[in-house]
Amino acid sequence: LKFCDCDIILSCIRHKVNENLRDFGAQDLENILWAHGKLKLTLPADELNAWFRVISTNHRALLGPKSFVNLLYSCQRLQYVPERDVLVQMLEHVELGLGSMKVTNLINILSSLAHLRSIEAARTVDMVTMQITSRLNGKAKDHCNMYNLSNMLWSFASLRQHPGNDLLALVDSLCARCAQSEKSPLVFNTFFRACHSLSWKPSAETMRAIIPDACAAAAQSGVESSVQVTKSIVNLSEVLPLGWLEELEERAMQSSHMSEEKFLDGLLWCFARTRHPVGEALATKALHVVDLQAPTLQVDVLCRIVWCLTAADVRIPGPILENLKLEIEERKGYSLREHRAASCHSLGMLLWAFRKQETDTSSASGNCSYDATDFRSLEDFVEAHINTHWDTMTSTEILVTVDTLSAEAPHTLSRPWLLPAMNKVRADPFASPSEDELFKGLCARMNLGDMGPHGMPHHTMYG
Repeated sequence: LKFCDCDIILSCIRHKVNENLRDFGAQDLENILWAHGKLKLTLPADELNAWFRVISTNHRALLGPKSFVNLLYSCQRLQYVPERDVLVQMLEHVELGLGSMKVTNLINILSSLAHLRSIEAARTVDMVTMQITSRLNGKAKDHCNMYNLSNMLWSFASLRQHPGNDLLALVDSLCARCAQSEKSPLVFNTFFRACHSLSWKPSAETMRAIIPDACAAAAQSGVESSVQVTKSIVNLSEVLPLGWLEELEERAMQSSHMSEEKFLDGLLWCFARTRHPVGEALATKALHVVDLQAPTLQVDVLCRIVWCLTAADVRIPGPILENLKLEIEERKGYSLREHRAASCHSLGMLLWAFRKQETDTSSASGNCSYDATDFRSLEDFVEAHINTHWDTMTSTEILVTVDTLSAEAPHTLSRPWLLPAMNKVRADPFASPSEDELFKGLCARMNLGDMGPHGMPHHTMYG
């Protein structure tokens, strides 16, 4: 059956269910919900509320724990959170069956709970975590694969809950073996991104074993996947295979993705964070994209691309810089304040780039001369933004913004947001060598003293 045929059939079934809801049994409703969830069909919340209330009130005793697991899966696929009393009853039934479930089923339950993101699921999450840890300590570890491990870590990251050191130690011991048979770059990318979100990664020995497998899987899939996986690896401050970035640059230049902002942003970020030189052809192409597409690029993407090029010592011609000034000033006047806050996080990086471009190239003909007074209003905007949003900015965004503001506006050193923002940077266990160097330099410049080593315990959603 085609998707449209299934949609029509399920629409007819829904009509019958809504006409005579109480005539349908527990298994019927479970199967109908599962079918809708499998196809990710959108259903009205009031309709789903009515269905789940009937299951909870009239049929609860007729369904076993696995049926409620299926219902949780349907909720995940339908992006629906049941009403509180119904959800509590569902979770109680799920908990009854945890002791007899396979580790893969437990991980799938965790994934469903992560999509619910409900405080009501806190106890169930803890119980599932205990069961997974127990299974992986036994024979179940032989049946676990990289997809399961990635899915599990991503679920904990979504819940903002630390899995516990015992479970992470088991993941560390398993992922090198599991990675050997994994061919999906998406699975590897999910694994690395989850590690970053949890402020944890496997041992150095394990990472050395995983990364070549991840790069090989990405290379087989295509250059777009290669950039995504590479970015996730460098965000963990891990070393890439010898020659990988050179090969990636060559493949990127031959691809049709070079004019796509997300692709170019990710590619240049990999080079900037690893301090890898950007080739002349890539720099020329990137400048061409910035010059032609600046009005349509997202603010954060535009800022990062310009920062990455500047960090790689690429000289930006004066006319392009002048156009960028006008573009940002125009957007600052109205559109920036209408964007989501995260889109403005990188504006401090753009200010840094302008300052460095002026310092490096002011004597060269045809390049614009940077004047701090030209950007006083933008500087004020950046300072106001970090004052409110430092807790959601990345370490790179905070460090570069603080570096720029403290150089242009010394009064920044007395701002109340400064110390908590720098403490957040200190808590980042994945700072690159250049970021670590900048962090220490800023601490010395601002008389913050020795703030200690990087890395702090990860805070949880449930405290």
